[in-house]
Amino acid sequence: MTQVAPESARRGRSDVPHDGYTEYGRSRAQRGSAPEPSFGRHRGRHATGYDQGFSGVVGWTIIGSLLPGAGLIAAGRRTAGRLLLGVTLLTVAGLVGFALFGDTTAFALRFATNTNDLLLLAGGAVALSVLWAFVVLGTHVSLRRFATLTTAQRALSSLLVTSIIAAGGMVAAQTANYSLIGRTTLKAITDNGVSIQHQSRPKADAVDPWAGTPRVNVLLIGSDAGPDRKGIRTDSTILASIDTRTGDTLLIGIPRNLENVPFPPGTPMAEQYPNGYTCDRPTDPCLFNALWQFGALNAKDSAFSSYYGKFKNPGLQATIDGVEQTTKLPVNQYLILDLDSFKAFVNAMGGIDVNVQRRIPVAGHEDASGRQVGVKSYIEPGRKHLNGYYALWYARSRSDSSDFDRMARQRCVIGAITQQANPVTLARSFPELAAALQNDISTNIKLDDLSAWVTLLLRVKSAHVRSLPFTDANINPGHPDYDYIQKKIAKALVPPAPKPAAAGSSGSKSGTKSGSKATPTPTTPSDPGAAIDVKEAC
Repeated sequence: MTQVAPESARRGRSDVPHDGYTEYGRSRAQRGSAPEPSFGRHRGRHATGYDQGFSGVVGWTIIGSLLPGAGLIAAGRRTAGRLLLGVTLLTVAGLVGFALFGDTTAFALRFATNTNDLLLLAGGAVALSVLWAFVVLGTHVSLRRFATLTTAQRALSSLLVTSIIAAGGMVAAQTANYSLIGRTTLKAITDNGVSIQHQSRPKADAVDPWAGTPRVNVLLIGSDAGPDRKGIRTDSTILASIDTRTGDTLLIGIPRNLENVPFPPGTPMAEQYPNGYTCDRPTDPCLFNALWQFGALNAKDSAFSSYYGKFKNPGLQATIDGVEQTTKLPVNQYLILDLDSFKAFVNAMGGIDVNVQRRIPVAGHEDASGRQVGVKSYIEPGRKHLNGYYALWYARSRSDSSDFDRMARQRCVIGAITQQANPVTLARSFPELAAALQNDISTNIKLDDLSAWVTLLLRVKSAHVRSLPFTDANINPGHPDYDYIQKKIAKALVPPAPKPAAAGSSGSKSGTKSGSKATPTPTTPSDPGAAIDVKEAC
C-alpha cells in the first residue's frame, strides 16, 4: 500500500515571494521574464515625503538658511538636521530669554568696551559665517539629490545659494569690521592723555570697582582749537561730580569769562597774583579760558617754569588748577573733546530737534561799536531739526547774546542728544564717527578701567543728574565771590530730598487731555544759585 504524506506547511524557496512583488505561489519559471513594477528611483532610508520639485528645493533652502537644520530634515538627513535644529532652537530660546529677562544694556556696553571681546566677536563672526555657508550649501545639495530640475532651474537654485551665502558673508564682514574699528577706537581714545595730580582709578577686578571711591570728579572740556587758532582754548568747561554709590551727578558749569581765578597756594603764580589771575588789559582781560595758554606759554624760560615745567601738558594743568581752586573739588579724571567731533556725532545721529527760543546768528561777532558783523545766516525760532554744523552754532554762538545764554543752550543740546540718540542710526555712521573720535578725544582714563566706568555710567543713568551753572544771575564774573561759589557747590552736592507726590494725582482728571502734547517750559529755580535737574533745564 502506498502512503501519501500530508501536505507540508513549509514552502519551497521557489514558492516564497521575492522583493515583495512576486505573486504568492508562483515559481521563478512561472514568472518568466515579466518586468517588475517600477516605483521610481530607489532612495533608501534617507527618503522623504516632502516636495522635492523646484519650488520645494528653493523653499526648503531658504527655510534651512533661516532655521539651520530644518532643510536637512526635509532632505532626509534627519539625524544631522535634528541635531542642528535643536542647537539652533536652544540658542534662539536662550537669546530671547536673555533679551526679555537679562540686563541687555549693561551686557552690550561692557562687551563693546572690552577690546578682547571685540576681537573674539570679529573672529567668531567670520567663523560662524563659514560654518553657516557649509550648512546652506549642504542643505541645498541634499535637497537636489532626488529633484528633477531643468537646466534653468539648476542655474537659478545655484544662484540663490550663492546669493544667500554672499549675504551672510557680508553681514559677518561688516560685524568683524565694526568690531575691529571699535577695538582700534577704544585703544586710541583711552589713556592718550597725561597723568594728573589727583588722578584716581577704580579697582576694575573688584565686585564693586568703586567701593573705595565715594566720589569721582571728571572734568569735561570742549576745545575750540582750530587751524586759525594757536593752541587750545577751553570753549566749555564742566566738572561732573559723581556719587559712585548712587550715581547722583552734579554738573558744575565754569563760565569761560570768569576773572580773578585763584592759583594753587604756595606756587610762584599765587605769589605774583595774590588776588587771582588778572591783568591790566581792558580789551584782553585774563579770563578763565585763557589759563590753558598761560600754562603752555610759561612752561619754559619764565618765572613760572619751575612749576609748569614739571608737567607734560602744562596748559591742561593750569586749567585743572583753575577748576580745583574755583570749586575746591579735586579733578580725578578728564576728557577733552574737540568741537569738530561734536559736529560728527550730531551728523551721525541724523541731527537733533531743539526748541529755538529766539533768533540765533550763525557765525559773526560784535565790532567795537557793538554792531553784529560777519553773520552768515540765522537759526530761526521754533522747533528746528539741526545738523551738526547748525547744532554747533546753536550751542556756541555768542553773537547778539551772552555767555550765560550760551551755557543754557548748551544744556538744551546735551538734553536733546541724550534723549534722541538712536543706536541703530549711530551704527550706520559708526566708521566715520569712530574716525573722528580717534583724532579729537584726549583722556587719562585707562583702557582696563572701561568696564568699571560702564558700571558707574549705568548708575548715573538711573540717578539724579543736576546742573549748577554760574551765570550773571548769581555771580559777578568780573569780580566773583569764590567763597559763595564754593558754598553753593557744597550745598548742591547734598542729595536732593525726594519730591512728594502731587495731591490728587491719582485718578485726577485735571490737566491736559490724553494724547495731547504740551510744550515743555523751562524751569526757573526760586534760588538762582540752586542746582536744577537737567531734564528741567529746557
